[in-house]
Amino acid sequence: MQKKNILLIYNPAAQGGNAEKVKNLYLEHLETREIDYSITETSEDGTVKNLTEHLGDKSFDVISIIGGDGTLNLVLNALPQYDIPLHIIPAGSGNDFVKSLYKNLSLPSIFNLPFSENTKIEKVDLWNCNHHKFINAFGVGFDGSIVRSMNKRKSWFPSKIKYWVEILRHLLFYLSNEFEVNRIKQKAFMITCANGKIFGGNFKIAPRARISDKRFDLVIVKKLWIPLRPFYLPILQLGKHLNLSVIDYSQRDSLVIKSEKPIAAQIDGEFLTEKSYHISYSQKIEFLNQRV
Repeated sequence: MQKKNILLIYNPAAQGGNAEKVKNLYLEHLETREIDYSITETSEDGTVKNLTEHLGDKSFDVISIIGGDGTLNLVLNALPQYDIPLHIIPAGSGNDFVKSLYKNLSLPSIFNLPFSENTKIEKVDLWNCNHHKFINAFGVGFDGSIVRSMNKRKSWFPSKIKYWVEILRHLLFYLSNEFEVNRIKQKAFMITCANGKIFGGNFKIAPRARISDKRFDLVIVKKLWIPLRPFYLPILQLGKHLNLSVIDYSQRDSLVIKSEKPIAAQIDGEFLTEKSYHISYSQKIEFLNQRV
């Protein structure tokens, strides 16, 4: 499938700046094939530089996004419409959505998707959360608090080490909160609405989730006794937790979560804090993928 014009959106801060190598490799791939492209970057203020001008000036066949889940989330919330197929090139710390979309596809194979005859268009669910869009996972409680702490704490550690330090610290000190979930009050350690199977790098929090079924997997981890938390952690990581007594699992197409005070939350790895969250289906968007 030969594509003539590509808009490349690149996050220079992804993976601590190491995404630069991935960008250069992809540019070499495009130039070898003599493909026309335009390139723009994400900004520290959470925008995409000159996105409207780029989309208005030219007609693009594909938007290639180089970065991780946060970069993808930023682009999804910045695009004025979703009429151009998206192409994700993993260059972040976790790359969680890519693991559900491309599974074990190699980086050279991902580079080649815009040009391969073996490429298909896959329509994937996009979700609303208040005034935000998300495509992989939304969560309140434990994971929201971790993202908040990572944003606040300065560290020279790589992102993955910093993340695991926060996980271990929260296992010892994080307190479960009182939530109202679809008008039912309950105390929970964390609540996750997952479109993809994986988040947090390697946690298979929703092993049954499908990215195209117009439903998200709701995983509620009930209040956990602190001495038992290290025992549950590897079970959650392996995706073997759905039948445990401390788990409420269901599939939904909408959800309302409320609290009397602002709740720490993460949406595709980005931090939010509000008193209520309304999750609902938005629409299908198109991604390039390899035919099976």
